[in-house]
Amino acid sequence: MSNSSLTQKLQLSLSRLLHLSLPDLLAEVREIQTDFRSLSRPLLPINELVSLKYQMQHWKQRILGHVLDLVSRSVVEPQDQRLIFALLAILELKPTAIQLKLLARWVNEQKSPELKEGASFYFAQIAEHALLRKFSSKREKALQRLAGPRINAPIYANAPSRWPFEKWVQHEEFQSYQFEEEGVRYRGIGFLPGDVLLTNVNRDGNGVYTAVVEPRAYAYHLGIFAMIEHEGRILPVVLETYKLGVRAIPLSCFLAGKFSSYVEVYRVKERPVGFSSKINSWIAGLPGQTRGYNFDTEDTDRDYLSCTTIGRLAYEQAGGPLIATKSRYIADPQVQKNLAKLDFTRPEFFSLSDFVNDPAMTFVGVVDNNHFEWNIARELCERYFVEFFRSGELQLSRLPVLFWLNRFGIRQMRAGKILGRLIGFPYGLTQRNLPKGPEKVLAVVEIYEHLLARSVRRLVPKIAANWNPGQLLEIDTLLQTTEIQALLSKELRYGTYGFLKLKSDS
Repeated sequence: MSNSSLTQKLQLSLSRLLHLSLPDLLAEVREIQTDFRSLSRPLLPINELVSLKYQMQHWKQRILGHVLDLVSRSVVEPQDQRLIFALLAILELKPTAIQLKLLARWVNEQKSPELKEGASFYFAQIAEHALLRKFSSKREKALQRLAGPRINAPIYANAPSRWPFEKWVQHEEFQSYQFEEEGVRYRGIGFLPGDVLLTNVNRDGNGVYTAVVEPRAYAYHLGIFAMIEHEGRILPVVLETYKLGVRAIPLSCFLAGKFSSYVEVYRVKERPVGFSSKINSWIAGLPGQTRGYNFDTEDTDRDYLSCTTIGRLAYEQAGGPLIATKSRYIADPQVQKNLAKLDFTRPEFFSLSDFVNDPAMTFVGVVDNNHFEWNIARELCERYFVEFFRSGELQLSRLPVLFWLNRFGIRQMRAGKILGRLIGFPYGLTQRNLPKGPEKVLAVVEIYEHLLARSVRRLVPKIAANWNPGQLLEIDTLLQTTEIQALLSKELRYGTYGFLKLKSDS
């Protein structure tokens, strides 16, 4: 199945959505999901795969909306009612809170034990404990394990948490999963040690670091799954980098909507003997060995790591495949000139895309938390930012005062001075865990992230108004619409951080 063939299928599916019976719709959804899984990703251009990823999200959202419309109008034939949850289960899209309430009310109205049993299994699959408790089931304990931990710890992407490993590990609930083989089944996916989770995190502006990479970064962040032992208990975790270094967090927290908006899971095709146990052992000891985050993905210094480097090193330690670096910073002379002004001249970049298109990896599944319009807004802002970065010359003098204050603070922290300790204390930063990278890059990244985050929040309300939901989303076309261009130009060129001098300005 080629990318273009699948795109055509998605468009055809949307065009005849209102005319398909539920059995036919179920068959079509199953077929399209199978086609997406079986794509020959190493043979397809990453940029096309990125666009297809958003088209799949759009298509799933439309299917979910249609199914819930049938439910709300009570036009589902009695013999087709059981198909509703079968369809939703293979759609791999978690309904919103309002949509879930609608489903629960509909199930109660039908007074069908069989339907309630199907609903219970579905709510367990999407980790909805509150709704699962409303429908008693003969398999209640098994379904609770399938639904995973009931505790929703406040852990967010790239941010320090008041729930570090030492705190959350004390809660036995975080070992409450359905264990199978060498891993667990959660959110409809059977996870195995060494699986990489590529995520669009639920954090506006977080992708700015990977924005100036070619090919386009497939996602913003990566974690690697493992089963680690702690005081006699087995804990399913995801090892990831964050602002202060490396940490292990519960699988359920990594996949929660407040952490991840959209996740794809990839796995090594040929797993060597002992691969899982070696992954587990290595990951269990890594957080204490790593000092901080590294902006250079090709740096051989193992005290500082990036998220993709963790995946590569884990496979290296476990005798798995070498995932080669295939991405690089955009070669455009103006982009390179701007990066050089930040003292950032690395040619290669080990990207998340390098896992997606590596022949040694295979696609496993998706966890989609239904943040479609936010995901689109984030992608549009970053694409516009890249084009802006190509078209103008970086003017450090135009950056806000915060850039210069950040540089001063970084120097103080790196030198281990008392003032540096005072500056870093509120953020948890020390001389030891301060990220490794050029001073100017460290000083400017959060400024750029704030700029993009503000743009995303203002763009989200404009998304639905600028494309026909009945037509399959074309993200490049959407970016060129007049209203989107005007808003992004205002936010990124003429806003508070108008730091680029365009060629047209000279």
